Amino acid sequence: MGVFSAAQQNDALAIDVKEFCVDTWATGIVNLIHAYDPEVVVIGGGVLNSASQIMPYLQEKVTKHAWTPWGTVDLRATAIPEDAGILGVVHSLQYDI
Repeated sequence: MGVFSAAQQNDALAIDVKEFCVDTWATGIVNLIHAYDPEVVVIGGGVLNSASQIMPYLQEKVTKHAWTPWGTVDLRATAIPEDAGILGVVHSLQYDI
C-alpha cells in the first residue's frame, strides 16, 4: 500500500508523510515560478496516480504563495504521467545536449 492510499485510510504516519512531501513540492514549485515566471506548470510522474489528492493542494499553495505581476500560475497534470520523464530524456538526446 502506498503513502497516499494509507493516508486516505487515516493512517497518521502516512498523513504526516504525505503533507510533508506535498508541502515540499509546493515550495519547490513556488521557487521555480519566482525564478522563471511561467504561466503554466505541468506536473508529471507516477505520483500523479494520486492527482486528486495532490493537485488541488498544490494549486492552493501556489495561488497563495507565488507572486506574479500578471495573475495566477495554472498547474496542470500531464496527460502521460508514467512516461513524462523518459520522453523528456529522449527529447534532450535528440538535440545532443
